[in-house]
Amino acid sequence: MRKFLLHDVQDLESIPRCFLRSFGRGIAAVIFVTGAIVFPASAQDSKAEDAYEAAAGLFNLGLWEQAAVAYEKYFENYPNDTLAGHAHYGLGLCYFNRKKYAEAAKELKLAAGGRGSKGPDKVEANLYLGQAYMMQKPAPKPKDAELAFESSLKSMGLSKTGLFEGKLFKREWGRKNVTAWLGKEKGAEKKKLVADVFIGLLEATYLQGNWKSMVARVDAFEELVKGSKIEQRTRVLTGEAHEKLGSFAEAAVAYNAAVALKGADASEALFRLGLVRLNN
Repeated sequence: MRKFLLHDVQDLESIPRCFLRSFGRGIAAVIFVTGAIVFPASAQDSKAEDAYEAAAGLFNLGLWEQAAVAYEKYFENYPNDTLAGHAHYGLGLCYFNRKKYAEAAKELKLAAGGRGSKGPDKVEANLYLGQAYMMQKPAPKPKDAELAFESSLKSMGLSKTGLFEGKLFKREWGRKNVTAWLGKEKGAEKKKLVADVFIGLLEATYLQGNWKSMVARVDAFEELVKGSKIEQRTRVLTGEAHEKLGSFAEAAVAYNAAVALKGADASEALFRLGLVRLNN
């Protein structure tokens, strides 16, 4: 059987860039990818703020290498500045877009691990952290990626359950609480963001060969997956998980569902469907 290729991670060139606006000394709004964070006035050194804004300005222009140098200079001079969390995030994205994924992971982990409300959005910081772990060569780090994606989901209010769904010794997501979250969340963009995180989580689980967890997670997030941009990819991954578990009828159902959808994985799904029917 052909080796299954992981879903390509988009470079930052293909998504909206972050930008920074200043509203007078000490007040700044930073927008990274999809969200905005506003800082209250503080007593931080004006030179530190100027250095940060200079780096962010280069980032806004897509000058990743120059921005990285500016961020590094900022850290050299102001390592304990209040904007350090955002600077780690910006530097991490600079490395990410230059395909330096190990360096990106180091910075994004610092950005995601900041305490309190200060710093970048933890949902997106952990999303890109997980992707950076997955893209590392020659050896990706799927377990680290899984933890990052799980943290991203948790930051959005999608926590694992245990006792109330009969999983006392192994906490997991359940369809009941995921469906409840989807019912409360009305924002389409946030749901798309959850989908991006979930497909990353599923592929990290795939790389570790945790087939039962894959099937359980797809079942839990079924309402999110159905009709979304990640549905075809999810069906193909689920089909292989069923194959590995010896559930060939379920694998055929998953592959057949993927074939019926438009997308880049249709031919892979059709090939795998044919093999399942031929061999089983």
